[in-house]
Amino acid sequence: GQRVIIPTHNDINGNTTRSDLTPILRSLAVTGFAATNIMMLSVGVWAGADEQMRHWLHVLSAVLAVPAILYGGRLFYSSAWRALRHGHVNMDVPISVGVFAIVFMGLFDTLYNNEFVYFESAVMLLFFLLIGRTLEQLMRSKAKKAAQGLGRYMPEAAYQKQPDGSFQYVSASEINT
Repeated sequence: GQRVIIPTHNDINGNTTRSDLTPILRSLAVTGFAATNIMMLSVGVWAGADEQMRHWLHVLSAVLAVPAILYGGRLFYSSAWRALRHGHVNMDVPISVGVFAIVFMGLFDTLYNNEFVYFESAVMLLFFLLIGRTLEQLMRSKAKKAAQGLGRYMPEAAYQKQPDGSFQYVSASEINT
């Protein structure tokens, strides 16, 4: 009951670029940079910095974390927003909610000079998730190239049986189903 679609060589031999990987790699670089620097600042907090130094380390961590989280997580946030707008939930919704909860809690704790904040957790979560997205995109690219390689073996024409019983050699795009 399904319609048969015969792909042409133009469909199969389309150009594959890595332009779709560029935003992920940029986000990965930003979150990786922020994560390593925030982790170094956290060492000072965990090593027992006094109250005033701890506060300024938290403020500096927030200054690094908030832009990195906004920029690095935009792929997740846009996907989550699209899903929610259509009344669906995907895996990016809990990621976005969790990251924003950590950030708002960290900003609150920084404002009230609490002992610990967890900006590094939010940034590291995004960093590891972006590593996964990068690997996923690379595997998709490899699978697409493999499918394109198989598409080269597709015949350009075939013999079609005519109503009178004879066979006619026609191109694949002219075959009616």
